[in-house]
Amino acid sequence: MSIFGFVLLFVLPSFPGFVMGAGLIEFGFGVEQSATSTWMCDCIESETRSAYSSIFSTIQSVAGFIIMNLLGVLTEWNGVNAAWCVAAVAMGVDIVILVIFSRKYRNRV
Repeated sequence: MSIFGFVLLFVLPSFPGFVMGAGLIEFGFGVEQSATSTWMCDCIESETRSAYSSIFSTIQSVAGFIIMNLLGVLTEWNGVNAAWCVAAVAMGVDIVILVIFSRKYRNRV
């Protein structure tokens, strides 16, 4: 959903397009965050869950800081549409990584 929201922001440079795109992005992030928490509870043993949760939180914070700065530089150089494209690609990569982890750890439950 978030990817579709980023695509809408890129394709529809109007206020209604922005509202629809931003809404889809936020809704997609909410679904992703709850799905990650559910996946962690289902697939990671309780003895190590807090360590994994801490690691995921740290990775998200550091990656978010770096990506926000890189998107700021990209926006300054090429405009806002380039940042929306990069964000959509990054969400696609995120989904691929989650699918790989899901397939790898599915048999451990």
